[in-house]
Amino acid sequence: MKVRLEIKNIHQKIMENERPKTLDDYIKTMKAQKDEVIPSINKANKLQGFGSSTKGQNFKASEVHRSMSGGRIMAQLSQNRGYCKTIGGRKVNPTIGKTLELSSNLATQYRQEYHQKTIRKNHRYRNRVLK
Repeated sequence: MKVRLEIKNIHQKIMENERPKTLDDYIKTMKAQKDEVIPSINKANKLQGFGSSTKGQNFKASEVHRSMSGGRIMAQLSQNRGYCKTIGGRKVNPTIGKTLELSSNLATQYRQEYHQKTIRKNHRYRNRVLK
């Protein structure tokens, strides 16, 4: 339990202070803090989530805390910078020197959050213009 709290605190500190823009930046920064982030890639070569390894213990990132699920990490990174790219109609993510296709769950979650953010910005703009 104590190790999970340490991992969560490191994750939050990095996301708030460092604001990594890419998955590679996030992985390198976490590794510098003695927490190795392990991308979980399924048989179809799609990024499905993340694992965390520290002090000889391995966890799924979402087991550490809900804010560390694959979709939420990707959403935080995309907020720091328009990160996810579309290549040939598929959502892809450059990771560790190679490009991986996002699993459908991660791509769907990213798309929903992106649309919600766009809608909020449009409402704010319209309200400003109409006043």
